Amino acid sequence: MGSRFKSFYITRFVFLLAGVAFLVLIAFLTWAGLVAPNQSRLPVPSLDGEYFAYFNPKQNALEEERAGYELVIASREGGLVGRISVDPGSVLWSNAGHLAVVDHDRTAATVIVNAMARFLVLARLELSPGAEPRWSRDGNKLAFRRPAPQGDEIAVYDVQQTQVLPIASPPTFRLRHPLLLFWSPGSDFLYLLNDEGNDVVLDRLNVAGGEVKVLAQGFPGRRVPGSGLPRMSPDGTKIHLPPPLSLVLDAQTGETIWNLPSDASALLAR
Repeated sequence: MGSRFKSFYITRFVFLLAGVAFLVLIAFLTWAGLVAPNQSRLPVPSLDGEYFAYFNPKQNALEEERAGYELVIASREGGLVGRISVDPGSVLWSNAGHLAVVDHDRTAATVIVNAMARFLVLARLELSPGAEPRWSRDGNKLAFRRPAPQGDEIAVYDVQQTQVLPIASPPTFRLRHPLLLFWSPGSDFLYLLNDEGNDVVLDRLNVAGGEVKVLAQGFPGRRVPGSGLPRMSPDGTKIHLPPPLSLVLDAQTGETIWNLPSDASALLAR
């Protein structure tokens, strides 16, 4: 009888220790998930699947170094092709295999060029707080919003020319909480949402000339929960506007091509 009770209590004690160890492990993993960068654990593949990038803590980072992490770039086969000291954040691959790393505060972007499988830092760009850069379809131009003496402005970093090209918009045009959406196929136009008074409009910006054309207005606003964003067709000729507008527009003229039925809009919004 005594040995049976002794075995019973030992078993309970072992299970109790296992439970405590499990809770400690869960707490540690939760803490690690909170303090580690979002993309330090999961690799971000390039759009063609040839490379992937992830953040890794430096093994012997000096206290005076600004970045305690490095961006590791590897080939699809797992071979190391680059290590770049940069603050962790969002990794944005372009169709040409270049990268832009946007820090967590969205106040700076590091442009990294893919020069025949050699990855080099080309520029570090200052961003307006909360800005979201957008790569052009050919992958060689990065549009971004930055501070300027007269207020925020939109500029383009050209990877091939290795320089920033400001866009000279009309004097009457003002950026108010803009959100860059997408480029036209030939990189001639940039589309964005912009606040005008109490309204949110869809603008088409001529990158070379700076002319602005309002294509649509009456958006519920991207800050409204559940509101979708406009999407461009693969050929760049049409733009689908989500509910409540539920329209398909000509990407050049802004004319309505057709109105989508309510059930089709709900399907496309998923």
